[in-house]
Amino acid sequence: MNTFMDFIRFFQRRIVYIVLFLSFQSAAFAGPPILVEYPDSARSTLIKETEKYLGVPYRYGGMSTSGMDCSGLLCLVFQTALNVSVPRTVASLYFWAEKIDKNDLQLGDLVFFNTYAGNGRFIHSASEGSQTGVMYSSLDESYWKRTYAGSGRAISSGSRAAGPAPSLASANQHNDSNVSFSIGAAISWNNYIHEKQVIRGTGFQIGAAYALSVPEKKLSLGLELRPEWDIQLGVFRLPVTLSFGGDMFRVFLGPVLSFGDPVLDVPKGERYFDGGTSWVGEGGVTFAPFTFKTGTGKLAFYAELAWQFYYPKRGQGSDWMANISAASRISTGIRYIFGK
Repeated sequence: MNTFMDFIRFFQRRIVYIVLFLSFQSAAFAGPPILVEYPDSARSTLIKETEKYLGVPYRYGGMSTSGMDCSGLLCLVFQTALNVSVPRTVASLYFWAEKIDKNDLQLGDLVFFNTYAGNGRFIHSASEGSQTGVMYSSLDESYWKRTYAGSGRAISSGSRAAGPAPSLASANQHNDSNVSFSIGAAISWNNYIHEKQVIRGTGFQIGAAYALSVPEKKLSLGLELRPEWDIQLGVFRLPVTLSFGGDMFRVFLGPVLSFGDPVLDVPKGERYFDGGTSWVGEGGVTFAPFTFKTGTGKLAFYAELAWQFYYPKRGQGSDWMANISAASRISTGIRYIFGK
């Protein structure tokens, strides 16, 4: 057992280095401007797509014709017009966009407020005032002059000589397949107050997903293999999960094979658990607030909250904190998605 755990701890350190290295490397290739073959045509396409939502009511967190907020509007039009995913929140959009001077604004640039439409106007989703929802406003209005925060560029500048308007495939070089594949690495964090070790374990993810044809939604069904090393319990787990959701939120559930005897160090000694291997051995939710488009796919930073099928052996008394710790997992990691 000691040899096995020594190997796991050695491997755990290597996984931490890999996650930190990939996090550092992502900054080098995940940012704008988005390179397209015909920038002017792409910018015009973006504005035309944005104009389709004029009059849609404001709804916080919304991203459909029933209601949307400012960042939801941007995410939707970039995805539908250019098949490009951009950060979901205004704050992350601000740091993601290439900073430009207000005097250098071009059609389709971002002004914080939303998408610049030319001639001093921009399209946004207003949350308050005499009129709310998706509308045109002017940078010359006193309110917007006073609260202007900056401008950013998401689409490369310049244009090409006359030629046919770009298709989505030529402009973005994306894969039209409904199937995508992903790989990922994650760190699990200690969730037991009496445990001094900060990192609980490490894991990988290898998955495939099929995109569903749902209007105005990017939903998919997925299948993932999730090998996990739980240092805190002293077990190796092999979940195979089905998942459903979009780029930001997904739920997952599936069977698990668990190897090793789950034991948790508690103040009074050791607490022993049964379970682990089960047809319904793991379930949870994935939250990925930051997703960046790359040349061949997307890079996502995510967090997971999961339930694990472990329960205490009889005759050990009550310890609800230890029981919850054994039966739950909190992880953060990165995932690269090919073909989206």
